[in-house]
Amino acid sequence: MFGSLDYIYIPTADVDGEVMRYVETMGAELVWKVRAMGTTVACLGVGEPGPAILLFGLLPWIISNIDSGDDLRPFT
Repeated sequence: MFGSLDYIYIPTADVDGEVMRYVETMGAELVWKVRAMGTTVACLGVGEPGPAILLFGLLPWIISNIDSGDDLRPFT
């Protein structure tokens, strides 16, 4: 059962370009941006209340159980 929807994950090949597009055309606010492990992730606030948008560089990962984190592994 879902408790709340905190984030919407959106993959993109160009995180910086998408951040600019969301900020300039949709009025989103850049909350934070991190570059690590070969990718970039940015959190955008798009209104209160509501989930934040997480833009992330394409990474080949499979997440099948977010609650426990037991099945987070690279896609091979």
